[in-house]
Amino acid sequence: QADFKYLAVLEFQDRGAVHYHMMCNSPYVPQRDLLQLWRKGGDDGGVDIRDIKQVDNVGAYMVKYMLKNTHDDRLQGNKAYLSSKGLAKSSVVRGTIVKDILKNYGISEDTEKVFESSYSSEHHGCVRYKEYNLKRL
Repeated sequence: QADFKYLAVLEFQDRGAVHYHMMCNSPYVPQRDLLQLWRKGGDDGGVDIRDIKQVDNVGAYMVKYMLKNTHDDRLQGNKAYLSSKGLAKSSVVRGTIVKDILKNYGISEDTEKVFESSYSSEHHGCVRYKEYNLKRL
């Protein structure tokens, strides 16, 4: 499918296996069918499919796994995610304009955050990530 779009986040499980959390624009595939295809490739792993419409905050779900392994030596200098070509990239916003943007959405310092984290980036320095769920405001 030429218009197939996806975002997958790598996660290292405690037992050492590599695990992916993926979102895509594919039509629904019954889990038994996907598991059958997966196992034809020789992998004995599992497949768990969920309808994204049931997820209240998809961004927080994906970012949680993106940030989970940031201190893992196996990812140093590498991305923790894979994405299809042509996906819209997020914007990096710095300085006082951040407060103006939040104000436009009715978000103040007192607004409850759904998720908050920080990390150090070679390219951006100290990055503070805060996520709000506008549906809950």
